[in-house]
Amino acid sequence: MINHADMVSVLAKSGDTIASELTGKNAHLLHMAVGISGEAAELLGAFEAEAEGKSLDMENVLEELGDLEFYIEGLRQGLGVTRDKVLNTFPSVLVAPNGDYDYSGWYAVKISTRSGDILDLIKKVVVYQKDVELEKIVKELSSLETVLDAVRDSCDITYEQCLEANIAKLGKRYDGFKYSDSAAQTRADKITVEIPEALLNELGTFYNIVENKVGSDITEQSVSRKTNQLSDGKKYLVRLDEINSRCILRYFEETL
Repeated sequence: MINHADMVSVLAKSGDTIASELTGKNAHLLHMAVGISGEAAELLGAFEAEAEGKSLDMENVLEELGDLEFYIEGLRQGLGVTRDKVLNTFPSVLVAPNGDYDYSGWYAVKISTRSGDILDLIKKVVVYQKDVELEKIVKELSSLETVLDAVRDSCDITYEQCLEANIAKLGKRYDGFKYSDSAAQTRADKITVEIPEALLNELGTFYNIVENKVGSDITEQSVSRKTNQLSDGKKYLVRLDEINSRCILRYFEETL
């Protein structure tokens, strides 16, 4: 009897074969579907941190919601459908579990689930050479829109704010809104800054080393960013709860 590893080796479709069959349109659909799934996971991570006792980073939530809208719009364009068509073709109703709770985290799980379903449908098109099941994908997109609306509502964020945040972010990343691999890798909207020992001493007690963007729009709220591992022994901007962050702002104003 064949063992599992050997079975996978002979049954997994060759990457070379997939690449040879790949069309520009299907590559775009896969790119967008992978992006949706990845951003859904990042949004879920924000609520996971809250479930672990950390304060919910609303700036991060807005950013991830905006990133999701980028890939969702890209997928719709690849499929030749509009947001209005998605919303009107399969109107969806979200039924939350019973109980008087904040369901934001539960909604985020639903977003991740719907995103995975969309990715699976696109995988079958790209890898199995199956025809696009437009009705099924549009239905999943409609369900995703419903849950996204619930998350936005629970966080007091509008759809328009998500789009504006995404435009502002990518406007900083891509000069003149022109894509390049170099700009995608550099991510000019996210600059990691090493914090000198003197500033760390001024801050006092701190925890949760994080990545932070630095720019002309820096505010007291923007010092709290995504949780990130300490890398290469360097000390980076820290996430603060009750510690006064004005010393950080003053440092950047004086040195940047």
